[in-house]
Amino acid sequence: MKGTRKNSGIREPGIRMPAMIPYVPAISIIGNLIAASGYQSSSFLLAITSTYAADSYKPVAGSTPMSITVNKNPRGYGFSKFITHLVGGRE
Repeated sequence: MKGTRKNSGIREPGIRMPAMIPYVPAISIIGNLIAASGYQSSSFLLAITSTYAADSYKPVAGSTPMSITVNKNPRGYGFSKFITHLVGGRE
């Protein structure tokens, strides 16, 4: 209501954005924990995700494996290059 009053009585979707600020870090932490536990325990997470994406989005099923690979490889490189050195204390 405060944002609507400041905007001369016009309600816009962007007014609700500050209300999301407290939840973004919590969602990020939970998402990282879920992803880390999936990567740590086994590699079935990628297989399940790619199968779900191919089944759910039939029109783009052909480009789904390529998109997954393009997104997965830089993350794997980043984890192996930077995160392991931070955790292990090596430079």
